[in-house]
Amino acid sequence: MAGPDRRADGGGDGGRRGSTAGQVGALGRLTAGWFAVLPQPSCGSGPAPSRGIPAGTVGVCEGFPRVSSAESRKFCSTPFVKAFRQSFSIDPERFLRVQSCNARVGFFMSHFVAKLYAGKSVVITGGASGIGYAMAREFGLHGAGVVLASRSGDRLDAAARRLRALGVRCETAVCDVRNEDEVARAVELTLDHFGAVDVLVNNAAANFWSPAETMSARSFRTVVDIDLLGTFHCTRAVVPHMIEQQSGVVLNIVVTDPHRGFPYFAHAAAAKAGVLGLTTTWAREWGRHGIRVNAIAPGPTPSEGALSGMAVGRPDLPPSFERHAQRVPLGRLARPEDTAAAALFLCSDAAAYITGVNLAVDGGVSLPVPTSELPYGTGVPADGAPTEAPAGSG
Repeated sequence: MAGPDRRADGGGDGGRRGSTAGQVGALGRLTAGWFAVLPQPSCGSGPAPSRGIPAGTVGVCEGFPRVSSAESRKFCSTPFVKAFRQSFSIDPERFLRVQSCNARVGFFMSHFVAKLYAGKSVVITGGASGIGYAMAREFGLHGAGVVLASRSGDRLDAAARRLRALGVRCETAVCDVRNEDEVARAVELTLDHFGAVDVLVNNAAANFWSPAETMSARSFRTVVDIDLLGTFHCTRAVVPHMIEQQSGVVLNIVVTDPHRGFPYFAHAAAAKAGVLGLTTTWAREWGRHGIRVNAIAPGPTPSEGALSGMAVGRPDLPPSFERHAQRVPLGRLARPEDTAAAALFLCSDAAAYITGVNLAVDGGVSLPVPTSELPYGTGVPADGAPTEAPAGSG
């Protein structure tokens, strides 16, 4: 049940944009990716191919230039868009509603059914941007009522506007996870609006580059208080309600295997190792109440917050993740949507018998590193004599 591989550029075939069939055919080859819907298509005639995409799949309209509501309505009536909707069994009412609210134009197909979280409520800390926002969008588009919690009211308001423009039921709570009273108010807001807390995603985190030998106690405490103590505060506030309803899911966002070491981020390594300890402890302690507790460890994910954190204290180093991509077996950096898709699975009934796990969504970065990265035929043993590939090796 892997998440979709979205491509912000739509992956379109520029040589085939002259006809409806050509456009839909080019898009059809990306059944698990972004589907670009061009603002001014050149439509022709021809049958649209059938891809057998299940009805009820979800379209997200973000990542493309904005168009006005009038332009959206006009565009929705073009032969190309009609053929596109028919070809992929997209709910036309949902398509029209999203387009008419001045959302960004574009589509991707989800591997999850549209109403997977219908009637559920999800609280996401640090939900105003990056991975947190991507998770909020996915949960919301699949039927959940979403509560975003963050310290920044302005960022919360901007994120909520974007989600509501997509038809997501969304509330916000200005909340510092280090403050128990603010956390309690965020939980009460959720109960008031949605009646229950079905899923809690502990995503709020702080991080910045710092050599361990020069790291101040204050810097260490800041990250530990947000990442570790904040996770405790939020979970402690939510779990009594989950115990009362005898169901619930807690999902903690951690880092890839902190026990292997996280140089220059000792504060985050210590905090996330603690969160992993809480994850397994809570999973064992609360399983009898029908509560599942899991963790996700995203790989290097470029985002505004992550880039700025990497650059703090390093004026000589441009904030770039490109060097990380070279050591990812799958050959690319993580996207926020990768983690969001994993969260959608782990918090669903499809994962009803999974608890206490830390799922690495990192493209293989956390796999054991071989003693040599050299391919067969180029290794050099201790005596300096080149070796040949073993018989039968690939």
